[in-house]
Amino acid sequence: MIASLIPMNLQKISKSFVEWISKYSGLILLLSLLLSVGGMYYSALLYKNLRTDLEELLPENAQSVRDIKNVVGRVGGLNHISMVIESSNRDAGRKLQKDIAEKIALLPKDMVNRVQYNIQSEKAFFEKNKPLYIDLSDWIDINHYVKNRIHFEKTRKKKAFSLGLDDEDEESASDQSDAPSYDFEGLKKKYQQKASTYSKFPDGLFESEDGTVHIVLAFLPGKVTDIKTNKKLSEITHQIVAELDPKKYAPDMVVGFSGDVQNLVEEHEGLVKDLVTSFIIVSCLVFGLMLVYFKNFWAVMALNTSLFVGTTITFGLSYFIVGYLNANTAFLGSIVIGNGINFGIIFLARYLEERRLGADARLSLLHSVTYTSGATWTAAAAAGLSYLSLILTDFRGFNQFGVIGGLGMLFCWLSSFITLPAALYFIESRGLISTKSLTRSRPIVSKLVAKSVTFLHKPIFVLTFLSVFASMYFMGKLSSDTLESDFSKMRNKYSMEHGAGFWSKKVDAVFKRYLTPTIILTFDPKDSEKVAQALTSIQKRDGAGAVIAEFNRVEDYVPKDQRKKIEVIDDVKRRLPKDVIKKLSKEDQRLIEELLPHGDLTQIEAKDLPLAVIAPFQELDGSLGKMVHVYPKLPTDPAPGTHLDKDTPNFWDGKQVIRFANELREAVRMAEVGAVIAGQPPLSADMISAISKDGPRAILGAFVAVLCLVLILFPRFVLWRSIIGALLLGVLWLGGLIGFFDLKINFLNFIALPITFGIGVDYAVNIFSRYRHSDKNQGIGKIIESTGGAVALCSMTTIIGYSSLLLAGSQAFFSFGLLAVLGEVTCLVAAVVALPAIWMFFEKDKRRSHNASVSHDRGR
Repeated sequence: MIASLIPMNLQKISKSFVEWISKYSGLILLLSLLLSVGGMYYSALLYKNLRTDLEELLPENAQSVRDIKNVVGRVGGLNHISMVIESSNRDAGRKLQKDIAEKIALLPKDMVNRVQYNIQSEKAFFEKNKPLYIDLSDWIDINHYVKNRIHFEKTRKKKAFSLGLDDEDEESASDQSDAPSYDFEGLKKKYQQKASTYSKFPDGLFESEDGTVHIVLAFLPGKVTDIKTNKKLSEITHQIVAELDPKKYAPDMVVGFSGDVQNLVEEHEGLVKDLVTSFIIVSCLVFGLMLVYFKNFWAVMALNTSLFVGTTITFGLSYFIVGYLNANTAFLGSIVIGNGINFGIIFLARYLEERRLGADARLSLLHSVTYTSGATWTAAAAAGLSYLSLILTDFRGFNQFGVIGGLGMLFCWLSSFITLPAALYFIESRGLISTKSLTRSRPIVSKLVAKSVTFLHKPIFVLTFLSVFASMYFMGKLSSDTLESDFSKMRNKYSMEHGAGFWSKKVDAVFKRYLTPTIILTFDPKDSEKVAQALTSIQKRDGAGAVIAEFNRVEDYVPKDQRKKIEVIDDVKRRLPKDVIKKLSKEDQRLIEELLPHGDLTQIEAKDLPLAVIAPFQELDGSLGKMVHVYPKLPTDPAPGTHLDKDTPNFWDGKQVIRFANELREAVRMAEVGAVIAGQPPLSADMISAISKDGPRAILGAFVAVLCLVLILFPRFVLWRSIIGALLLGVLWLGGLIGFFDLKINFLNFIALPITFGIGVDYAVNIFSRYRHSDKNQGIGKIIESTGGAVALCSMTTIIGYSSLLLAGSQAFFSFGLLAVLGEVTCLVAAVVALPAIWMFFEKDKRRSHNASVSHDRGR
């Protein structure tokens, strides 16, 4: 379909090649199938090693990736699965909560490190040691107050003592005007706020305030990221819940799952499901489309065989080059099928045309190889270069996509000119294709398009002219905000609406914070305090707009100045012996009961804290003290009819994620210590930065590569101007649509932009190169009629490959499919409709000028 300059010796090379194909067709076909079997095996290994973690998309030298590698092997006890029980029956919910926890606690320790559904032991521990958690300065003030108050009461010479908490009448109040006072209510509020983590669960159970939501947490041992281990825990917890049968506890009882473990499992399973769905849809639609167009089953089988060989070799070889698939490259199977079949379509269309004209199989192969090899190689080179332009980036999600996509174009082209001719000759030798069965496809659509363009070229020219300015206007609205910053819109849609993403909101509402912190891990226990001080400074600086909600260390749970506190507390107890306490009012006695310990206090260390407190801060080697946990602010739900201010912290917003990550890095710099920062926010922030830096580089690389290719193959200005003009018009329209519909660019759909250059230029090359080698008296309308059908068919297979992603559950996949389809359509329309109409407009204008000049000369 794509014509190019044919070397003089190409006929001789083609003849020798076809003789080799016809002589060894069976052997070539056998070797091709053997290679595809090996390719299938290694392709399976490649897809089996599917990694969905964000760090697999980023450059290996990205700060967040380096930090993750430093943390893995040191930190454990954070990855968890949450079981969320929802019912209007509080008692039933509590019973199921307890039963689930007890069942999970019986699982092996190499599967579940710990299970937690309450903080009752922690509450008991802190209640017992509560006096030690009151500041030393407050104890000193209390001691002074008790001393002065007792002295004041004794000077009144009354039998009843008071610490000043009684509801007194006006007479007694007048006697109290010069009495020592102390704000015990203020003291209570101060420590209630400090103990909010524990006081928000009055009964010690993980449940909502209204008792409708109950939560059980199961933690993995260590930092486990492999899908197999996470999936196993998810399956077992699901099985335990199913066996307990929540409906037996209450008719309205439902149980959902969330947390790191369930998120990973659902995203992975959703990705696999999307891959399978995409592959089946693309394979069936492409096969059906080929049958409709070529109307010969065995010819189409030969075409699909060559495509199968090229695709399996591509992914089999990718196993050795790349080794695994990430969230970006996982769906390349459908894309390679949709793009890679185009070369075989062009070859097969020419072959069947030659057979209809009466040529035998060998001559048909000779003509097909001779007149389509250069053309299809040009198409493969253009598409391959657009893929390979992604290698210029450091972003692994891009460059690995480029490597596999480039290999796909190469091997699909090779299989179209080795496996396909061998398969066709093998089939022909068995009489499976007869000239009687070959009916010519009627170019109904292309004929209709050609007539429309010819008849309506003036309105089309005007509309095209206006659309350029409209597209430029809407492209002017593109900015940094066009980059997708809402990470909830890149996750699996089912997960966000019904799965882990949905249930995680209920967990956050119960705990009033995210359960998984971002970790700042220092190399010296003394340095973690410096980091905490820096975080405090940043938090105070940002005020109400701070994106950091809270942070803590294990040392925050160990009381300070314990020895001095115990001395002061003992002094207070000596001042309040039993005979004095008996004289106090009930209110004062209750206060004493809350403040003073019943027995002797002993100093506590970090190792004495409850396991649930220690575990998140303990490294796998047992060491403590080097870790700071930092939590971002939860998204704030706006009141009905209102909207969140753009500066309001919302942790699905990528801008806030970047700000959060930057402030953590700023804290480490301020502290001037060695530390690593590990968690999803730094990874997400680095990913947005990498796309901003590498995206334009990939687009520019693709355009320059395609431009150079077109200039080499089409040195005539009038042709390369039209080809590049059609491509730029299609890309301009695509940019206008992005701006008009406010479509967002993310880490996945960005790839659609550079590869649009390589694949989109093919349509313009087809049209205008055919025009170069045709009778100029035909007019471009005839070219559209004869070439447009095949061009549209090639475009349709590519669009099918992309459109299958529109059915994906992953919102990131959907966005990629949508953007890629729009790019295909705009480039196709620009090449087949807009630019031909522009040619007709100026050609007729030239003819009118020429005719006018001739008439004028004759008049003279």
